[in-house]
Amino acid sequence: MLKTNSALLMRGAPKTLTPDIERSLFLDIEKHRAIIAHLTTIEPRTLSESARMGASRRRVREIRNHIVEANMALVLSVANRFTSHNVDYNDLVSAGIDKLFYCVDRFQVQKGFKFSTYASRSLWRHFTHLHVAERKHQDNRVDCDPFDIANITAAESNDADRDATLDMRNMLKNNTANLSKMEMEILSLRFGLKTGSGLTLKEVGVRYGLTKERVRQIQRGALNRIREVMGVA
Repeated sequence: MLKTNSALLMRGAPKTLTPDIERSLFLDIEKHRAIIAHLTTIEPRTLSESARMGASRRRVREIRNHIVEANMALVLSVANRFTSHNVDYNDLVSAGIDKLFYCVDRFQVQKGFKFSTYASRSLWRHFTHLHVAERKHQDNRVDCDPFDIANITAAESNDADRDATLDMRNMLKNNTANLSKMEMEILSLRFGLKTGSGLTLKEVGVRYGLTKERVRQIQRGALNRIREVMGVA
């Protein structure tokens, strides 16, 4: 995969995919995978059927590469924010590209979200796990969530992440994940939806007479439900 990653980096970033083109590409992937799945059940296959299967597999590979290339800016943007965390930048980019291919395979276009929303949250989560693994020997617990206020605020400075940020804020505003009143209030304070500035776990806990760990548990449960709705891996 490293050779593939290097090739992707050298090609440069293609034009951003429009929502309609992006949707069309993912639907095309689903169509060709359905063809492959159907032909796989046929034994023995004719030369024509084998040729058709090969063509579908090539088309899926082409589309996957195209989508990943179009979203390389997202990988580089998120990786840049973790370079100060004792993790090699090149390793982050390589891992990010691998994760992006994984996101293409898992993305469900029918959910109505943009791929950048799904991929951005997955990358944040993936890089956070890598960061935590690097620092597991330290005493201080890392409180870094891919949906946390610091990440969302940082994401707003980059065009590639802005759609993901807006989708996330709209989900909280409209309570798409059917959160409880307490969960909504805690996330609103943590994400700064009411004040424009997010509070720490401790500050939220003081307001509600809760421990920092209890606030963390409520936040984690709420974010997990949001991830389920968004289909984030």
